[in-house]
Amino acid sequence: MDQQTVRDVINKQVKDVSWSEIRSMGLEVFPRLIMAVQVREGSCQECQRIYNNLNLYLKDIKSVVRGSQKERRLFELEVDGAFKHLKRSHGVVPKGKILSLFIFLGIIIGIFIGWLFHAFMAVDLIGAIVLGWFLGMTAGWIGGKIKEYRLNKSQRLF
Repeated sequence: MDQQTVRDVINKQVKDVSWSEIRSMGLEVFPRLIMAVQVREGSCQECQRIYNNLNLYLKDIKSVVRGSQKERRLFELEVDGAFKHLKRSHGVVPKGKILSLFIFLGIIIGIFIGWLFHAFMAVDLIGAIVLGWFLGMTAGWIGGKIKEYRLNKSQRLF
């Protein structure tokens, strides 16, 4: 089963559900999660168990979306368990997480360096901070893209 097939199955079942409800349940990453677990199910028993459980949810996702709070909570626990297992056992992280972390750290470091330029080189504070922010964000974006590219090549990104 590929990602598009999983998306089609979900879309058929949740046509009348609002986007915010779908997003709050994490259904937009569900196809990528299933594929990440499916790739590893042959070599990991826990991935095989998770894959089977996620497939059961996929077959009747509408009952989870429209179901009781308890059903939603069980679904969320299964998805969280899958995320934690992939990260802990296989070193797999969601796409965008590393990039956003690198950008955040780049901005913080850039602002600090801009402030240092202001403090020790008598440069305009606003200009130094804005320049540091921009350069830090750019360096973080480049570093994050490189890191995610490497993780994607080693199939540790979903």
